[in-house]
Amino acid sequence: RRRLANSIADLRACMEFMKTKSVTDRNAIYSHSAGAIAACGALDLADAVILESPFVDLVDAMRDASHPLTQHEHDEFGDPDDRGDYAVMESVCPMTRIQTMTEPSRRLPTLVCAGKHDTHVNKDAIKRFSRAMNGVLWEDAYTGHLPETAEELEMVRAGTHAFLIDAMDK
Repeated sequence: RRRLANSIADLRACMEFMKTKSVTDRNAIYSHSAGAIAACGALDLADAVILESPFVDLVDAMRDASHPLTQHEHDEFGDPDDRGDYAVMESVCPMTRIQTMTEPSRRLPTLVCAGKHDTHVNKDAIKRFSRAMNGVLWEDAYTGHLPETAEELEMVRAGTHAFLIDAMDK
């Protein structure tokens, strides 16, 4: 469970290293699903972010015993009924973290992609997160954990890359 905090620290270190060593003067973050946990821990270092099918409401999702993935995910993220696990989950949860973000961080060019048929993540939480970030919400039939075809995946990638090119060009 401490791996969650380590993932955030690792991403932050990589982004800071790239700027310090002049590898790049601008950074963008692209994440999928639970990768949003690390991504949202480094938003202050990014110039743009794309969150595809993001798992943004870790604390509430892990409390929902009716969701088929919850028990399986306890192994990775912890049990919210355990105080130690809960403290870690709350500290890395994107929905919790966004409450403490400053206004300039909330103006970060943000694309949040949600699949209409994706049952792995909470679409209401994704919409709330996108609104809180003043982000662009892209909801379609193709985005998600299980795109049907390679063509659908390519269509999603084309859209996310177009957003990134536009965001980084400003």
